[in-house]
Amino acid sequence: MGMTLGEKIIARAAGVDFVKPNDIHTVTLDRMMSNDGTTHLTVDMYHNKLKNPKIADKDKVVFIMDHNVPAENPKTAEAHKKMRDFAIENDIKLYEGQGVCHQIMMEDYVCPGELIFGADSHTTSYGALGAFGTGVGCTDFLYAMTTGTSWVMVPETIRFNLHGKLREGVYPRDLILTIIGDIGANGANYKIMEFAGDGAHNLSVDDRMVLCNLTVEAGVKAGYCRSAPPLNASPSIPVTIGLPCSSENEEVPHGEKNQGQGLLRPRSVNGLRRTRSPVHRSF
Repeated sequence: MGMTLGEKIIARAAGVDFVKPNDIHTVTLDRMMSNDGTTHLTVDMYHNKLKNPKIADKDKVVFIMDHNVPAENPKTAEAHKKMRDFAIENDIKLYEGQGVCHQIMMEDYVCPGELIFGADSHTTSYGALGAFGTGVGCTDFLYAMTTGTSWVMVPETIRFNLHGKLREGVYPRDLILTIIGDIGANGANYKIMEFAGDGAHNLSVDDRMVLCNLTVEAGVKAGYCRSAPPLNASPSIPVTIGLPCSSENEEVPHGEKNQGQGLLRPRSVNGLRRTRSPVHRSF
């Protein structure tokens, strides 16, 4: 039995040949991002809770001030100062008021196949480029930043086959919110949402960012698009062709084919039909 893209990424990060859903592995992280929402809390724990604190690899860590810029009160200004001073002290790359954290990461850092922790729930956005991005709290981020590792339980994968093109006036946000409306806000708890099919192929990088960004609103661990976007999509962001992905001819055990088929029935929504495949593990 083969592996999905998400499983391949975890297997590589864990240094093993094969993983399956519900396995627990220690993984080496490729990148870590923290913004001004919680970095000051991480800094406090770094100084007050650890006996011999040390950054495992400063080049893998990025700090971005974007949530409250400029500071709206003295409390936020103090949090920014704490973040700024820590970045300078530890030679960590810091962006201040230069854009939204996920946009900066996507444009300057994220690469296909990487495993990335972000101290922000919408780190799932990185799946638009074929990366495994997931949000963590400041405690998990502190452990990752000081050890370079973490533990991950391998999620199951739900594949959404998208067909056709969005009609004029219909946008990716409409699509993902309709999907979430169908499966429910808890419909993909600790799962991976995988978008495939010709409809996914027709989406630009920007479109894919919207889909993956909002997968967390269904409770996911990660979300990604299986294929590379069209060559004419969003030239400002590098496009890598030939991402590792599971086969179009995945074989699913009979029992899994019948699992939960009523949750998302094939239907047309503004020109783009969506079909839900239950958990896929074949390659």
